[in-house]
Amino acid sequence: MFTQFYDISQASLKSFEKLFKLNVSTAQAIANQHSTLFANVVDDTIAFARAVSLDKDFPSVMADQKKFNSAICYDTLETWQQTTVTLAQLQKEAELIFITPCKYTSDENITKVDDQKTRENF
Repeated sequence: MFTQFYDISQASLKSFEKLFKLNVSTAQAIANQHSTLFANVVDDTIAFARAVSLDKDFPSVMADQKKFNSAICYDTLETWQQTTVTLAQLQKEAELIFITPCKYTSDENITKVDDQKTRENF
């Protein structure tokens, strides 16, 4: 019985270690995605500000601003989609991590342990 308990606890610890590593790598991936977005927004904003400061035609400035806003929205949406894919992958991998240890705690194994404890008590 102690061996089963030890095996279950070791499997659980391994699962939490894998999950922690998975969470760290996912957080790093999302941070990279968002830092790239931020850098692109800053670069695009600087380029837009330079272009607008040289342009004296108001309708042209408005057209450039519309393009700039569309580009920012597109980049933001693209990053959001990448983040969603990354989080969906995290969920799938986390489910796989916990499937194996859960087999140890199935109803059948719990019943075996309960039967064994009952026999030991009598």
